Amino acid sequence: RAIAESILRESDRLQGFLEQFDEYIDSLKDEIAALPPETLEQWHPEDEDPLEWETVATPAARPLPLLPSGDLHLQTLDLTALLEPLVQSADAIAQERGLVLEVRIPPNLPPVRGDRRALGEVLNNLLDNALKYTPRGGNVTLEAGLNRPSMQGIAISDTGPGIPPTDQLRLFERHYRGVQAQGDIPGTGLGLAIAKEWVEQMQGQIETISPAITDRANTNPRGTTFIVWLPLASAERQIRTQG
Repeated sequence: RAIAESILRESDRLQGFLEQFDEYIDSLKDEIAALPPETLEQWHPEDEDPLEWETVATPAARPLPLLPSGDLHLQTLDLTALLEPLVQSADAIAQERGLVLEVRIPPNLPPVRGDRRALGEVLNNLLDNALKYTPRGGNVTLEAGLNRPSMQGIAISDTGPGIPPTDQLRLFERHYRGVQAQGDIPGTGLGLAIAKEWVEQMQGQIETISPAITDRANTNPRGTTFIVWLPLASAERQIRTQG
């Protein structure tokens, strides 16, 4: 039953994401039509693949954004409630793949400021990556409640192969997969780029640590930790009061 419920949640999530993607493709058509002629090189009307449109811009032209700006609806979020369905889905997948999912969510977490749908997609993408790249018998850890001034962090760690330092420098670039492209796990190289753009639109930050912070006590540490930092809702209220 848990796996069936997880499949249904994923189906609804992906359907919503595809609808949002369709809306964005329509908005890209308008942006392309509004570009001044001098910013375009050779334009071929028969090229109808919107994913290739950004290649027509000259190096001096600003690349089109991955996502429409101003599309997020920032609100006060209860992290525990947001994480619960993500953890349930991830746990079902972990059991099927022979992995151990450890979850550390302290009680009474302070609310954060963000977009519910976008934050759910970001955390789901990071959990999915951790589950994909961790070999059978490994561990994936989700820990909430990390603290920085006026911010709260959610860390997702794995015991996979880790990310080389050279790849870490380009990890959030579009279509860049680094050494992962040499493996047999498919990917587009867009998930982390989209995650970074969404987190920044929520006035947050995304941090990469490899070897993982949960594996550094070992002789040969491995794995990766991603930390999503979001502004506390109380900090947002304080800024408004001072303003």
